[in-house]
Amino acid sequence: MSSVTALQFEQERLTQVLEGLEQQRRVMEKAFLKCRRDREIVENAIAVQRETYENDRSRREQTSLDDEILQRLTRNRQNDR
Repeated sequence: MSSVTALQFEQERLTQVLEGLEQQRRVMEKAFLKCRRDREIVENAIAVQRETYENDRSRREQTSLDDEILQRLTRNRQNDR
């Protein structure tokens, strides 16, 4: 009889431990999901900034190249006169 009571007590204790661990898992999962959302927000912001930077850089490079070509054409025209 006492072994049955001991097993029931142990079962109740283990059930409480499992419930506590389940609650802890839910809390940790919620924190994980929040961190993942925050990380994705930051990554998206960085991606937008990087794209803007790359577009600006390409535009500056093209402008510089256009200026160099215009200068060369201008020099060639002046030399041809």
